[in-house]
Amino acid sequence: MSLNTSSVFYQIGQGVTSAITTRFTAFASSANTYTGLQTYTGGMTVSATLDATNADITAKSLKLPNAVDNGVAFIGSNKLVSTEAGFTYDASTDTLSCANLNVTGTTTSIATTNTTVTDALMVLNKGGGSSLVSSGIIIERTASAHPAMIWRQDRTQWEVGTTSGDGSSTAQIESFGKIAANNFVIVSNDNANHQTLGHLSDFTAGLNA
Repeated sequence: MSLNTSSVFYQIGQGVTSAITTRFTAFASSANTYTGLQTYTGGMTVSATLDATNADITAKSLKLPNAVDNGVAFIGSNKLVSTEAGFTYDASTDTLSCANLNVTGTTTSIATTNTTVTDALMVLNKGGGSSLVSSGIIIERTASAHPAMIWRQDRTQWEVGTTSGDGSSTAQIESFGKIAANNFVIVSNDNANHQTLGHLSDFTAGLNA
C-alpha cells in the first residue's frame, strides 16, 4: 500500500505504530489523520497545513519553503510557524538584526570600544522621575576618584571634580577639580547682561598692577 496519496481522508488506526521508510513520502491532500506513532526515516513533504494538536513532532531539520532567507521563525496568533522580513539571524557573526527594536524591559547595555552619537542633544533622567537627585556624567577610572561633571540639585549649580560614585545611585563631587578655558563670560539670570572675565594676560596684568 502506497502512502503517496491524495485521498481526502486517510487514517491509520488508533494506537497503531507504523514505520515508513520510503525516501520520499508526499501528503498532498488537505485532511490526512494519523492517531498513532508515525516514524519517517526518509524525507516527508507536506503541501497543506500540518496540525500536530496534542502531539509532538521531532525532526532533525524542518524546511519552510516560503520562509525568508536567514529569517527567525516565530509563532503567530494563528498558531502557525512563519518568518518575517527584516528580522534575521546571521550565524557567522552570531548577530540578530531587525529594522526597529522596541524594548519594554528595564535595561539596555552596550559594550563598545568607541561610541559615536549623531544626536545633537542628549537627555539624562528622561521623564523627570528623579528630579530631586543630582545628575551628570561620570568617567570611571581604576582608582576610586572618578572625574565627573554633576548638576547638584540641592545647590542648583554645576560642579566639576572627582567622585567615588559609580552611577548606581546619586553622586556628589567630593574633590573639586580644575577647568581650563580661554576666557569666561558671566551672564545675568535674564541673559541680558554679559561680563567677560578676560584672558590670562588680563589676570596677570591685574595682579602685577
